[in-house]
Amino acid sequence: MDEQRGAVCLEEEVERMRESGMAADEIADRMGVDAGWVESLLMMWEGGEPEKEGA
Repeated sequence: MDEQRGAVCLEEEVERMRESGMAADEIADRMGVDAGWVESLLMMWEGGEPEKEGA
């Protein structure tokens, strides 16, 4: 159960950072997590496509 709570905390942190205007790669770098995981969360929440580098 602690693992699930940890995942929720990470997701909440991603959400806060995204709302502050940070890009997926910036969030991943700051949190030390995989950028693909962050992009997956953002896609799930926003219902869109993953961010493309250089776009």
